[in-house]
Amino acid sequence: MTQLLTNKDKFGKIDRMGRNYFALEFAEFLESDNFGGINDRKNFNIDVEISCIKAKEAMMQAIGFMKDDSVNTIELVSMESLMKEHENPEWKKKVSMQDLVLPGSVEILEAAKTDDARLLRETDNKLFLRMFLKYLQKNHHKIYLLAASQEELVKAEEALARYNQGIRVVGDAVIHPEDGELTDADRIHGIVNAVNGSEADCILSVLPSPVQEDFIEQNRALIDTRVWIGCGSVLMRSFDDRKMTSRIKRMLVKKVFRYKVEKQN
Repeated sequence: MTQLLTNKDKFGKIDRMGRNYFALEFAEFLESDNFGGINDRKNFNIDVEISCIKAKEAMMQAIGFMKDDSVNTIELVSMESLMKEHENPEWKKKVSMQDLVLPGSVEILEAAKTDDARLLRETDNKLFLRMFLKYLQKNHHKIYLLAASQEELVKAEEALARYNQGIRVVGDAVIHPEDGELTDADRIHGIVNAVNGSEADCILSVLPSPVQEDFIEQNRALIDTRVWIGCGSVLMRSFDDRKMTSRIKRMLVKKVFRYKVEKQN
């Protein structure tokens, strides 16, 4: 992985391998209860390195990962995660350690001043995720699901069925971060053993940040799958947004996100 971009780096930086990256910087974000419960105004910067590539190129990398003997990691970073974890340097460090980091929402690209219409459209339609799930189904690859609650697990399964009904889910597990399960060695080892015993090819995580990044960092060397893909809320969002309350909430979050980035610029 390349290094995290600093505040001095420009949007659209290209590394030696020709990959496009951007750094996100936000300032004077007024946190709401949805993002930590602190209601005083503060200044902050956040730098997260995200690969700014088309779905086809991302798929080529993902297929290469599926042919590798060791586990490779993909993360779809959500707008909510960026806003929630802006003061968490450990989270940013762990995100940078993933093998492929992609924007999970079009607002992230808009904040980075991306004017590539095709890239914006593909991200908005979650094309990479759809293509990757289709690839898994077509090639009879097996998925293991991780979620933070039984309710989230059911939502993830429903979302997967809507994306592609032929996907093979061979197991699932719930990790309750609020109960300290992430630090329960016996519990986590049991989940890792269950994943490995299922002979899953891919772990699909809808755990929230920073839980999913903590889990994969702690257990990467123990997991016997080809790919870990951290989706967070991205997998279910397109279906949850059909509900009026979710759509209204989502619209408000988008407005806050865009306002803060525009104010920085």
